[in-house]
Amino acid sequence: QKIDLYSLSSQVSEFDCFISHVCSTPGFKKYVTLVLDQLGVSAFVSAFVMSLVIFSFQAYCRPLPRIYDVNGYLHSIWEFVGGVTVGWSVLVFGHTLCRRTRCFFDCVSIC
Repeated sequence: QKIDLYSLSSQVSEFDCFISHVCSTPGFKKYVTLVLDQLGVSAFVSAFVMSLVIFSFQAYCRPLPRIYDVNGYLHSIWEFVGGVTVGWSVLVFGHTLCRRTRCFFDCVSIC
């Protein structure tokens, strides 16, 4: 398994981040932590911009369908839905844009 991991590595003169880990932590938690660390700000900014674009479109061009709440007020869910969709898309697919990030992965950690 270490040979397969080593075959994926390449020699570099510098790296962007150092990754050390604890063996007892589940892999999913490590993955989520890395995704949020590397893409969290990009996802937040993308979601905010998309929500602002949808809000501006509704304010200046054409209102989208709205829903009634329990008190009878009209609400638009499109800003929320658009922002959440774009934010999650960045978190799920954003790694394809970070191909040039070089990390040193500590394979020999204290377990």
